[in-house]
Amino acid sequence: MNYLSEQQASTETDPMISSRNETVSLEALKMNKEYINNNVSNFISNDNEQKSNSKIWSLFEENILYKDENHTNINKEKLSWRSIIGSMSHIDNIYRQDNFMKNFQRLKFLLILIDSIFRGISQVMFANNPLSGIIITIGLFIGNWELTLYAILGTTCSTITAHLFDFNYNSIRTGLYGYNGCLTGMAMAYFTFSKSPQIIPFVIIMSIFSTIFYEAISKILVHRLGIPPFTFSFQVSSWIWLLGALKYRYYFINGNILNPTLLTKVVDKPQLLNI
Repeated sequence: MNYLSEQQASTETDPMISSRNETVSLEALKMNKEYINNNVSNFISNDNEQKSNSKIWSLFEENILYKDENHTNINKEKLSWRSIIGSMSHIDNIYRQDNFMKNFQRLKFLLILIDSIFRGISQVMFANNPLSGIIITIGLFIGNWELTLYAILGTTCSTITAHLFDFNYNSIRTGLYGYNGCLTGMAMAYFTFSKSPQIIPFVIIMSIFSTIFYEAISKILVHRLGIPPFTFSFQVSSWIWLLGALKYRYYFINGNILNPTLLTKVVDKPQLLNI
């Protein structure tokens, strides 16, 4: 027998040695168990602390850092000189942000509507800039304040009509629907002698018609022929009004611009030989 087998045999035969070994092994197990529990509790606490810290940091990023970043971008775009040149695309970027006037959606829509109206007025001079529209409006008001009011009325009605019918949003924002209503309102007031409030309902009706006709004619000219309609809608709307007003006795058309006898009965051609 070797040494290990002899030692095992001695421990098996001696009860004192075996009981002492059992107590030592139990104490070792208890110590190991306490060590493991302490390590596990420390690991769990560290893990929970890391998770809580990560949650706090994510909330800080979401509510503080990103929010401040958005606000600083808004302030930079508002204060930047580039935001007032060109098509003012920075303004559209501000409007598209979810945090911009989040609790004031109606006021936000009103602000976008006013922006679109002045873009429509600026499109008369082939510009897509609300600041240009404001300058043009001021110039029109200095020249003729009545025509300015009808221009604003026509642009507003045509732009709101495009919103109600859910037409192309980019065309609305660039003022392509508004400038036809602007020209229609000005033409109806200019070609009529009496710029009385009686033509206001007809300006509203024809401005609405100009928007609908613009959308209809665009599907033919743009999508099929690749030709932009430009002011064709305004011309059709104005001619419908002028030709209709010639036969209506309460509205007097400027005879120097449009001959009042245009829609009269056909007069027989005189016999030149009898003269």
